Amino acid sequence: MKESLSNIYKGHATTIKNKTYFTTKQYVEPFVNALKSYTDKFICEVKVADQLDGNGNDLIYNKVLVTGIFPSDHDFTIDKTVYHRVVCMTYSLDTRKPMCKFYTGVVDPDLNFYGFGDNCMSIQDIEDNSALDYSSVQTVINNGLKDNCKAMLSQLIDLQLDNKPDILGHWVDFAIKKEFINDAGKVKLSNTLPIEVYKDMTMDKDSDFYTEGKLSVAKVLQAFSSRVNEDQKDLTNRYEKMQLVNKLLGL
Repeated sequence: MKESLSNIYKGHATTIKNKTYFTTKQYVEPFVNALKSYTDKFICEVKVADQLDGNGNDLIYNKVLVTGIFPSDHDFTIDKTVYHRVVCMTYSLDTRKPMCKFYTGVVDPDLNFYGFGDNCMSIQDIEDNSALDYSSVQTVINNGLKDNCKAMLSQLIDLQLDNKPDILGHWVDFAIKKEFINDAGKVKLSNTLPIEVYKDMTMDKDSDFYTEGKLSVAKVLQAFSSRVNEDQKDLTNRYEKMQLVNKLLGL
């Protein structure tokens, strides 16, 4: 769910398997401070922990995604769509191996994420009772500002795919077989994701992505990103999932 920065700062510390972790503010505020010279606009999404603390009223956020949106002078427009540069921090405590990630890319007006650079993410373990290392945030920002998002999105406008039934088979086969592997582990696309996108584009005439005839690659990418963006159960793997979608589309 979406929350304000001030509200997520109220998130309490949590203990998982006898390990005590910091409050939400202790994790997020240093990231926000690291971006002070760039932006003061942040979009926050959180997943409330299954357990609550002692009095049953105070919220604990074990999955958090904070997106810092750069000022408009970093925006670019392609085919009448304005894209905003972003720097993101996401972390998860209720996993086998608690991890934090910093990454960059761009979002469209609906906050659907796109990223193409393979050096625009930094990953680190989260240790109990230990602060994170935020020194990599600046490196991620520098790499992000030099990435090729604008060039890639510009190239996609004129690319098309034949709307044939076998394209769905290819998408599903990819989702079943392919993984994105990095220091955080393995990430896969849901097997049902390609089906949902295919329905959005070829069957549901009320969908924003419905298309007759050839499919625009740019619109296919947007449809996948929209579905990934809607998955509130998995806030921490959007970057990796969109990298998989890039590979699915041969980008």
